[in-house]
Amino acid sequence: MKFDGDSLYCGLNNGSLQLWDLDWAAKKREQEVHEKGVQLVTMIAKRVAAFELSQVKSLDVNQTFIATGSYDCTAKVWLRSSWSLLHVITIHSDSVWDLKLQDNDRLVTAGLDGAVGMFQLTRDKLDVCFVMQVIHCL
Repeated sequence: MKFDGDSLYCGLNNGSLQLWDLDWAAKKREQEVHEKGVQLVTMIAKRVAAFELSQVKSLDVNQTFIATGSYDCTAKVWLRSSWSLLHVITIHSDSVWDLKLQDNDRLVTAGLDGAVGMFQLTRDKLDVCFVMQVIHCL
């Protein structure tokens, strides 16, 4: 979730992003931002569990962009004014657990895979500033 003045952005488990007007307690917009249907099936406590990989795990909003991260290993950048998709970031090999928009033109992503990426954003172009892989030593 991300509060922005009298609005609230919510990422949902079905891969959708919602925008709510808090003054009116009304949903203003909803859009699928990560594809549905991809599932991970795993054994947990001797039971089979299926997880939708399309769930929105992280999101951030600034004056120009909306950024979403998902269990589908992608981060996506959307134009805030139209909610149109601008960029898909595919550097992660596991879920994108956190992301942050900085200085109105920079995005940092962090994945469960230990990778951290920083990107310079414009409406037309995405430049990779760096990608760092965190290695755990025992």
